[in-house]
Amino acid sequence: MQKQVLEVGSICICIVLRVTPTSLTLSIISSLHTPLLSRPVGTLRLEDSGLADPPYASPDPEGSPPDLFQGFRIGDVVQARVVSLGDTRSYYMSTSEEGLGVVKAKSKEGRNMVPRNWREMEEEGGGRRERRKVAKPTTG
Repeated sequence: MQKQVLEVGSICICIVLRVTPTSLTLSIISSLHTPLLSRPVGTLRLEDSGLADPPYASPDPEGSPPDLFQGFRIGDVVQARVVSLGDTRSYYMSTSEEGLGVVKAKSKEGRNMVPRNWREMEEEGGGRRERRKVAKPTTG
C-alpha cells in the first residue's frame, strides 16, 4: 500500500475529535492538494491556534491566558494548514491565519451555527451565541 503524506502548507478540512486546554486532536477529512486514502490525525497546539492574536484575543477580566476551550468544540469543522509533518502519529496544524478556523459548528443544543464576528458563532435565525475561533466571517 502506498504511503500517503500531506505537504507542509496544505490547507485541510478537519473535524475536532478532542479538546484540551493546550491542544486539539483533529481528523483530517480532506486536503486541497493531496487525495486522502484514509483520515490522518492532526494536532493543533494552543500556540498555533491564533487565539492570542488580534482580532480573536480579548482581555480576560480575570487575567487568565487563553485556552482552546475558548475557540473550539468537539465536532466543529475546521479549516487548518499543515505546519509540520509532526511524528508518526499526527501532523501539526495551525489556524493562526485569518482565513483559518471554525467554518461549521453546532450549538450545545445541536442547532447549526453561522459566523457573527471573529470570535462568535450564532444559531441560524438568531439565538444562542457561542465563542469560537472563526475563519474569516462573512457577516458581522
